[in-house]
Amino acid sequence: MTIKIVDTTLRDGSNAINFQFGRKLTQNILVGLEQVGIEWIEIGHGLGLGASKKCGKPALLSD
Repeated sequence: MTIKIVDTTLRDGSNAINFQFGRKLTQNILVGLEQVGIEWIEIGHGLGLGASKKCGKPALLSD
């Protein structure tokens, strides 16, 4: 059996910082995850695609 890990830090973790992941931090997280072999990384607004406009919770970076 092979176990695949899906990292959701950049989606779910954005809730904890009011959707304010900056470009450099996002890049550092992605590079670190890639270096340790994470193949599946979920990225997006913690409240869903387009939530910056729909929910009134603007993310620092666009979808």
